[in-house]
Amino acid sequence: MDNSKRGLLLFSIAALFTQTHSLAYDEHWLAGPTTIERDVPSAKRAVDIYCYTGTSKKLFALWQTVQFHIKIQNDEFQQYFGSSPEEVYKEYTKDNVGRSGVQKTVSVSLFAPTCMAVKTKERHTIELQVLRVDIWRVLLMASGIILISLSRALSRNTLFFYLCGIFVGVFASFMVLVYYISKPLPRKNLIYGILIMIMIFDHNLIQENIHTVVMTYPTFTFWYILVVSFVSFLVCYWIGIEPPKNKKSKNIVMWILQAVGVLMIFFSSEYEEASAAVIIAMLAAKYFP
Repeated sequence: MDNSKRGLLLFSIAALFTQTHSLAYDEHWLAGPTTIERDVPSAKRAVDIYCYTGTSKKLFALWQTVQFHIKIQNDEFQQYFGSSPEEVYKEYTKDNVGRSGVQKTVSVSLFAPTCMAVKTKERHTIELQVLRVDIWRVLLMASGIILISLSRALSRNTLFFYLCGIFVGVFASFMVLVYYISKPLPRKNLIYGILIMIMIFDHNLIQENIHTVVMTYPTFTFWYILVVSFVSFLVCYWIGIEPPKNKKSKNIVMWILQAVGVLMIFFSSEYEEASAAVIIAMLAAKYFP
C-alpha cells in the first residue's frame, strides 16, 4: 500500500511538472507563408513563440525576403526576438520592455532560424510573409549594376549631377523636418542621431513609414517632392553645378560611383556569396573586358 501511494505521489509530481513545463511556451515552426490569428485574452496560459526555420543557400534565394508581419489595430504590443524558442522565452519572462521601437513588419534572417514572441492585450494576427522575388532587392541590385557599368559616362554627365543635386536637396530637407520635429523633445541631438541611424540602416522602417505617409497624405507628398525638387534644381543652376574637368577629379568621381554601386549590389541580397560573385563579375568585366 505504501509503495502504491508512493508511486501515485511520484506520478502526480511528474504529471504536474510535465504540465507546468508544457504550459511554458508553445513553439510554432513556420517554413513558408503562414497566417495565425490570436484572440486576447486567450484561455491558454502558454506563450506563443513563432519561429522561421530558415532556408538553404541556393540561387533562387538571391532576391528573397522573409518577414514577420503583425496585424493589430494599435501599437500596444511588445516584441521579443532570438535564435531559438528558449532564448525568446528567457527574454519574455524577464518582463522588460521588449524590443524598443516596435515594428509591425520585421525582416528576419533568411538562412538562420529566427524566433519571435508578441506580448499584447489586443487581438492580433501573425503572418510569415515570404517574398520569393523582392522587387526592392531586384531594383537595388540592378541600380548597382547600372551604376558600375555607366560610372565613367555618368562622372562626365551634367544631367546626372543635376539629378544628384536634386536628390540631395530632397533628402536634406527631409532631415531638416526630422530635426524640427525632434527639437521640442528632450535630448534632441540624441534623438536626431537615432532617427538618422534608423532611417539609414532600417530599410523596412523606411518602407513602412514612406508607405504610410504616401497613403495618408498623397497630395501633400506629391507637391512636397515637386516643390523641393524644383527649388533644388534652381539652387544647382544658380551654383552652376557641372562635372569636373580635371582628369583625376573625373576618375575620383567614377571610383566613388563604382564604390556606391558595389555597396548597392552587396546589400541587395542576404546571399552574400552570390552578391559578392556578381560584384566580382561586374568589376572584372569593367576593368578586364
